[in-house]
Amino acid sequence: MLAACILLLSCGSKSNPQDNRFAPTRYSKETMTEVNRYLSEKDKEIIEGYARRNKLNIALSESGFYYSILSDGSGKAITQNSVVSITGTLNLIDGTPCYTYTAEDPKIIAIAKSPEITGLHIALPMLKENGHAIFIFPPNLAFGLLGDGNKVPPRSTIVMNISILSIED
Repeated sequence: MLAACILLLSCGSKSNPQDNRFAPTRYSKETMTEVNRYLSEKDKEIIEGYARRNKLNIALSESGFYYSILSDGSGKAITQNSVVSITGTLNLIDGTPCYTYTAEDPKIIAIAKSPEITGLHIALPMLKENGHAIFIFPPNLAFGLLGDGNKVPPRSTIVMNISILSIED
């Protein structure tokens, strides 16, 4: 019993001013830049491996996402004022399905206005109505460090296989 009391007292809440185990760590700008460069390179390797395994002919956009245009589409072009309805799927790069968008329940995106995947706002204007493409977004152009708070985990690369159902201005 005495040993238990001594143990409890020794684990008391005396704070040691030099004990900074729980203090936030500060990293230099150079360190953070190096970490980001490393993570970007790893994302690139994962995406290119995915493309090889799935026999996809992909291109890298200037913005940093990968794409394969399966059909440009015909009809209306997508502009910065468009509201676009899409069908298709959103999967994690490992193939885990997250979301499916159907003609009965399409994903509606107001270009440059909806709080959607950043890369999607940049990618969609590559297509016209009835266009079909596969877009692969690294985490920084997808849901970022936090994920979507639902089905997409933090720092996930996503694959969107989508078709443009309709475009309204």
